[in-house]
Amino acid sequence: MALPTLVAGMLAVNAAFAQEDALPDLSTPLTLEDCLELGLDYASSIRTSSLSVQSAGLQVEDARSTYLPDIRTAGSYLANDRNEFDFERDNFDWAVTADYTIWDHGRRRIGLDQARESRDSAEVGLERTRQDLVLDIVGAYYGLLEAKTLVEFDGEQLELSQGNADQVRAFMEVGRGIEADVAAAEVRVATDELSLLNDQNALAFAGARLPTVLGFDPDTSIQVADDREFPIYRQTTQFAEYSQTLEETIELALRQRPAIRESELSLRIQALSRDRASLDRLPVVTARVNYGVDLDDYLHERENFKDFRSWDASARVTFPIFDGGQTRRQLERADLDLARSEEQHAELKRALSLDVTQSYLNLKEAEKRLRISAVQVRNAQLSLDVTTERFRQELAIPLELFDAQTQFALANTTQIRAFYGYKRAQHSLDRAIGKAIR
Repeated sequence: MALPTLVAGMLAVNAAFAQEDALPDLSTPLTLEDCLELGLDYASSIRTSSLSVQSAGLQVEDARSTYLPDIRTAGSYLANDRNEFDFERDNFDWAVTADYTIWDHGRRRIGLDQARESRDSAEVGLERTRQDLVLDIVGAYYGLLEAKTLVEFDGEQLELSQGNADQVRAFMEVGRGIEADVAAAEVRVATDELSLLNDQNALAFAGARLPTVLGFDPDTSIQVADDREFPIYRQTTQFAEYSQTLEETIELALRQRPAIRESELSLRIQALSRDRASLDRLPVVTARVNYGVDLDDYLHERENFKDFRSWDASARVTFPIFDGGQTRRQLERADLDLARSEEQHAELKRALSLDVTQSYLNLKEAEKRLRISAVQVRNAQLSLDVTTERFRQELAIPLELFDAQTQFALANTTQIRAFYGYKRAQHSLDRAIGKAIR
């Protein structure tokens, strides 16, 4: 990664941090796509992972720099009050030294490869963080829509119950009902009021959870756009079923899940560490060039400059003879670390397969619940319509009407929860297989 690219990246990260002080316009209702965009811009987990990527990029630059000479300059000044025995009162020297590794059996190459793999791992980690965040945002968004829809339905049911209660009172006033019917009607009203209160509390919590997931304070006011998917589903009862088999889904996840790619990169890094440890037994050849000037003599004498300068060049071979077994133990530890990483990789694949299986079964269950709920709503609606008409004609008692209303409310509540549960299950499976973020 070139230096200008790194600088630009750091500036981008700093700009992202500055966004905390300048909140976006949240006055208009947000779609799911709006929420995803906001979360990917403002969530602290994304910023943290982005910084890790930037840091890994700098490590690559550090590894590349090992192929360049190490050039240093130094100067010294010594002052004293002695002038006997030809001691000079002051002494000022300056030198430039350059060190360069000529041959290291591939140590620098391995270090650069490790840095590159670490950078790639950080980038994959950022993608994993993005996918996890997307799942959280989807869950919070559909949770808010679900709570909002339930509150709206509860309000409709409460209004219906109050109307039925008024009708029952009217019947009793003209001698066509009894006091027990009124009591039953009032119980029905109270039940609907309690359901509304519970769902209003759930809506308040969902309204605090969504901004928190997006990276804002819980009390940040966020309005979501009216859901267009659920009304369409209620009319058509049609939805897209997941068509791939479990085996195909697991295979897909093993190919593209970020966690798998992270683990594979970790294996390569451990293998490179093992290779690096094995090279510690081999010699290293370095070269040094030193150029120095006795400045105080030159300044005093004012003679030819070349008479006060000196240079030397040397080559050095470093070869380990005995280190108390440290190199051998280091290599053994590298072998153990590699074996441990291989076991962890195998365990990760098993855990991932189980995770995909669970998400797959959850989605299939959600699809079945959705199909069943459509039948329940249709039958409950028919029963309520018939019972309501019979009640108006005094062919049904109030308890029959209230029971039909209860079944209607239960069926609709089940359908609402089933629909949004299905949407969350869809995205949960997408995350389980590592589906790319749209």
